[in-house]
Amino acid sequence: MAGASFEQSYNAGIRVDVGGSDDGYVDGLNSLKVYGITNQVNDVSQFRVGFTSKYVSVGDLGGISFGGNDLSSDGGQQFLKTAALNKTKLTTTRFYKNLTDFFMPDLATDANSSIQISKYDIAEADVNGLYAFTGEAVFNGAPATFYIHHTSTTIVVAADIAGDTLTDATSGQFVTDGVKVGDTILLGSLITETTDQYTQHLVTAVTETVITTDSLDALTAQLTGSSFTIHAGRF
Repeated sequence: MAGASFEQSYNAGIRVDVGGSDDGYVDGLNSLKVYGITNQVNDVSQFRVGFTSKYVSVGDLGGISFGGNDLSSDGGQQFLKTAALNKTKLTTTRFYKNLTDFFMPDLATDANSSIQISKYDIAEADVNGLYAFTGEAVFNGAPATFYIHHTSTTIVVAADIAGDTLTDATSGQFVTDGVKVGDTILLGSLITETTDQYTQHLVTAVTETVITTDSLDALTAQLTGSSFTIHAGRF
């Protein structure tokens, strides 16, 4: 019997403003709690029945919490602090569970989804200690965890009125990798044509070598030519 493959967290991190002018990782980070699901429990009672019935209704994703050593000069910490001050709706910040897998707003499923920093606090320090910071964030809408990552130099992007496609006839194994219809894909950094980089799309069909998306004649046709990654995931 094979042993469990536990998910280790020492490579966790937060990358802010991906693709933007403040793109970078938050330094000093040493704790990160990902979101969970809590459903509200409602009780229903009635005459001549000895026990209440319980059922779940509206759900709550809870919050994200993070913390570490305060570094006033760090751009990543300053970005989060400013986002808390301005109540900014973040759509490109990624919370990494390990070196490769991350969660962020699912813009393909919910175009209005975002993350807001609800708390940013600098803790008290004593004479022998370091200043620490703690923070909390909440989702406005749907999140997705991207845990499938296909990197290749032979991916062809094609615009099609019936559904734009991503094809890798040389090293494609999208089905084997776990990509499914209904998943959200996130395009990585593009060198030859940057218009579509970091955009999200829903998968409407998938084979080992071709992913068809819900975008219709919208992506810019190109052969990526250099190393390019397609990230895929779901809630």
